Amino acid sequence: MSGPNPAWPWATDRSAPGQGGPGSEERSPTAPAGATALISAAIVGALVAVAGTLLHRWSHQGFPEGLVIAFLVVLVGSVFARAAADRLGILLHVLAALLIALGLTYLAPNQDVLVTDDLISRIWLLGLPVAAAVAAVTPGAWYADTPRAARGRQATR
Repeated sequence: MSGPNPAWPWATDRSAPGQGGPGSEERSPTAPAGATALISAAIVGALVAVAGTLLHRWSHQGFPEGLVIAFLVVLVGSVFARAAADRLGILLHVLAALLIALGLTYLAPNQDVLVTDDLISRIWLLGLPVAAAVAAVTPGAWYADTPRAARGRQATR
């Protein structure tokens, strides 16, 4: 069925070219990310930094569980940034995360810091960009909007 549905006049057959309405065009892999995606990546980076900074010192029986969870949170945030805004999103994500983590390290009132001068804190500050880089080197096909079979057909044309 193509054309408008009489029960739902706003619904159209999206399989026909040009029938999807405004904004329904597929985003090309080389299209620049929208401002909303870039801002979202930066905000998620800031939230990841706060969560990781609060979690990184938590340990149980000598195992740094908080550090592992903090790096997983950074990785998940980086994957979101890559999916939303590609590598520019990861760059903004990691810059925001580093600025917030370093701010929580050095800008503390009354010398009350969350990131101390010990090994676990150094691992947190140096590992944060490394964990984000893991998402940056993942294949771009993982974030494609088209199914794998359709990508294969487009590549052979």
